[in-house]
Amino acid sequence: MHDMVLRIFLSLFLLISSSSIATSEEDKVKLQVAAFHIANVIEQDGSGEYDKILDQLSNHTGIIFDIKVLPIARARALYTDGKYDCLLPLDPVFEQQHQSHLQSIPLYAAKLYAFTPRGEQPIRNIEDLDGLHVGGELGIPYTEKLIEIIGDNTANRLKDLVQMLETNRFDAIIAYTPDILEIFEHEGIEPLSYDPASPLVVYEDSLTCHPTDLNIVLMKKINDALETMGYAHYRPKIGS
Repeated sequence: MHDMVLRIFLSLFLLISSSSIATSEEDKVKLQVAAFHIANVIEQDGSGEYDKILDQLSNHTGIIFDIKVLPIARARALYTDGKYDCLLPLDPVFEQQHQSHLQSIPLYAAKLYAFTPRGEQPIRNIEDLDGLHVGGELGIPYTEKLIEIIGDNTANRLKDLVQMLETNRFDAIIAYTPDILEIFEHEGIEPLSYDPASPLVVYEDSLTCHPTDLNIVLMKKINDALETMGYAHYRPKIGS
C-alpha cells in the first residue's frame, strides 16, 4: 500500500513538473527581427552594440529576439510583407511610410555628416553641398534632398566611399557616425574634415514592429525595460 501511494505521488509530481516546464517554455515570446548590418552595431555573430542591447532586453523581459541580418532593401521588403515582426534599426524612409507602426525608445542617436578632404573647411549645412560632387553609400537611407544631391554617385561600401574621397573623385561624402568613425579606426585612416557639432541630420535608431495586439503589449514591456536600462530621454506613443 505504501509503495502504491508513493508511486501515485511521484507520478503526480512528474506530471505537474513537466506541465510547469512546458508552460514556462510556451510563455517565452519570440520576435522575428529583420536587421541590416552596421559595423560593430549589428553583426552577423551577435557581437554588435545593438545585439548586446537586445540581449539585455531579453534578460529584462523574457522576450526572445531572433535576429536575421540581411541587406537593407531585403530587410525592409520582408518586414513590409509581414515576414518579420520587427525591423532594426528604423530609418527615416521607413518612419515616413510606417507612421502607424510601433516604435521603441531610441537605442542611439545616429548623426549624418558631410566629410571633406583633410585640411578643408567642414560643411555644416545641406545647402552648402549644392553644386558639389557628393558621394554616398549605396542602400543607406538619406533625406530626399540628399538623395537628389548624391544622385548616382554611390559606392557599395563605406570604406570604398572614403577611398574615393581621398583620391579626389568626390568633393565631399555623406556618412553616419559611428559607422565612418569605425572605418577610420579599423583601417588606420586619419579622420577626414567634418564638424562634430554640426550634423546634417540627427536620427534616433529604434526598433519598429507591426502594430498587432500582441506586439503592442510586448512593446510596452520593451520600453519599460529600456527606461530601466537608462535609454529613455523621451517615450514615443505606442500604437498611435
